[in-house]
Amino acid sequence: MDTWAPGRHAQMQCDMSVMFSPDQYRQFTVPELKKQMEWEEYPVYHFDGKEQINHLDHLLALEDLKMIQWTNVDGQETPAHFIPALKRMQEAGKRILVMTPASDIPALMEHLSSRGLYLHTYANSVDEANQIIRYVEQHTHE
Repeated sequence: MDTWAPGRHAQMQCDMSVMFSPDQYRQFTVPELKKQMEWEEYPVYHFDGKEQINHLDHLLALEDLKMIQWTNVDGQETPAHFIPALKRMQEAGKRILVMTPASDIPALMEHLSSRGLYLHTYANSVDEANQIIRYVEQHTHE
């Protein structure tokens, strides 16, 4: 994930939960996440695209969860199509790491708070990377 923290930090995930109902997720996944978070100081949950939106309420209820990583899953719409879910994460006090194409950055910067927003994107050149950085600097807001 290319992340760092000043203490115990790891990525938690349950990709197979895209096949779980919310009740199954609560029964089988939430207890495991809680157990992992007993050890981690900076837990991050790998959110595997839109199928996990069904489980968002359970994740947001985990007080010790610090960050959610939204993964742009092949074949799905880009993260900018899920701004309401990303806003819910931020409103619940979670930092979000959004793996996104550069073309989504204007919409994400417009509709989400810059506080606790981490954008993971790609550029085809140094010039393009510098343009992205300048854009984010100019559009950062509370």
